[in-house]
Amino acid sequence: MGHGTGTTVNKTENDTDVLFDSYERCIRMEASAAAQGVTAPAFVTVGNTRGLAFDRNIELAFMTFHIPDDWDGASNIALEVGWYPESGDTLLDTETVKFNIAYHSVTPEEAIDNGTEATATATYTQSGAGTDKEHFETDITIPYTGGNQPLAKADDLFIQFIRDFDGDSYAGDAVVLYWNLCYTSNSIPELS
Repeated sequence: MGHGTGTTVNKTENDTDVLFDSYERCIRMEASAAAQGVTAPAFVTVGNTRGLAFDRNIELAFMTFHIPDDWDGASNIALEVGWYPESGDTLLDTETVKFNIAYHSVTPEEAIDNGTEATATATYTQSGAGTDKEHFETDITIPYTGGNQPLAKADDLFIQFIRDFDGDSYAGDAVVLYWNLCYTSNSIPELS
């Protein structure tokens, strides 16, 4: 996504809407802020970082994002995973790490588990020799049309996150530092 620089002012009878050229915005959630499942990933500290070490299919993290009113409403949203491989266990050429999410996009006054949950996935594949504790960002695309869970401004996006340990080829921990909800914005977000 590119950075916008221009503005367009659309005037109506009662107000003025300021629209920008599209630009990317991200909302961050640190790993320490995510709720964890019954079998929780362990916290790991390396240097000045602290993250959740996912090394089994049953380790879950849960998060909630409010879909901002400045989202353009017509483009996919990405859940960007900031992570690194376990200290001392460098990724080898062609090794993979796979992340899965299940989610509901819920408007106020709907049941929080309304409809059938939607799913999305992303796989990182190492190219060449890796570096110990190399920092990666892997995007999981959340389609705005979303089938049974279409996205809408002001919805709450309830996400269950898991590493698909059996579906990837890396045997070490994938240590998640943060998640960014990244989207295309074309206006000024409301301040709360």
